[in-house]
Amino acid sequence: MTTTISFKKIQVLGITTDFNSCDCCGKENLKKTVTILDLSSGIEGHFGVVCAAAIDKYDTLDAAKEAKKEISKAVRKHDDKIQSAHRLAYNTLRKVFGVVRIADNAVKVNCDEITYNNCFEAALKHLSGPISVFNYSI
Repeated sequence: MTTTISFKKIQVLGITTDFNSCDCCGKENLKKTVTILDLSSGIEGHFGVVCAAAIDKYDTLDAAKEAKKEISKAVRKHDDKIQSAHRLAYNTLRKVFGVVRIADNAVKVNCDEITYNNCFEAALKHLSGPISVFNYSI
């Protein structure tokens, strides 16, 4: 579904993985989308990172520059949270299972992928919630 959208003043609400299609171009199976609120109309949209920053969506060049800056900031924040969750999961499971060296001399946690993914999801929820001690049980 292609929609013609023109923004004057927007608020980048963040990056989400809950929606995997772009409201602008209709592209599907996206890893993440940018949630944008148009402050003048109150309409909330979910866009791929490229479409969200496309200059033709904005009424003025200043609006486009501001949007691009806010989108980049939201993407960095999202990527930092993902990296922190991986680090937290790795360090937590390393204490229990230890580590092994793999072919390229890198080190990985000595547990199955399901256990790691479950711990990663728990770490991601922990980082999204209020500050507390991370407690993961296997």
